[in-house]
Amino acid sequence: MVPPRFNHIIPAAVAGTDTMFARTAAILNLSRFADRQRLQPCRRVGELGITLLEVMVALGIAAIVLVAVYRLQIQSLDLERIARFHTRAPMLAEELIADIELLAPEFPDTDSGDFGKDYPGYTWTLETRDVANLTDNSGRLLLKQIDIKVHLNDDEDLFKLRTYRLANPGS
Repeated sequence: MVPPRFNHIIPAAVAGTDTMFARTAAILNLSRFADRQRLQPCRRVGELGITLLEVMVALGIAAIVLVAVYRLQIQSLDLERIARFHTRAPMLAEELIADIELLAPEFPDTDSGDFGKDYPGYTWTLETRDVANLTDNSGRLLLKQIDIKVHLNDDEDLFKLRTYRLANPGS
């Protein structure tokens, strides 16, 4: 007799008989059914699917692309910081010269400081010199050379400005 769990595979005419022929036919039917359900152990050329090598190559390419994108992002952030400094530093230097001209009739020989809490990390140094070859008839010096350096974060970035102003404009 055929076990009941195989009744759906074995035809009904054979299932009820107990002959050797019926048992052989049932076994043959079961082996064909088992062959259809069995997974193929090896991959043949042209079949769908991916191998470990293909996955590793894809991950390698993705890693290279991600590193390149990361480097571009870091570079753009650095360029933004540099552009911000070179936009802000000339404005601060001109503002400093305007303040010195308004507050002091005589320019100091050297001076330094910072720009306050509005511009943290920005510092400045000032040096003035007389321009010796430009004098009036009485020998009085006419021009002063003013050199201003604006620093960001202890010389991380440096902006230099040189300008000339009239010496003693009121006299």
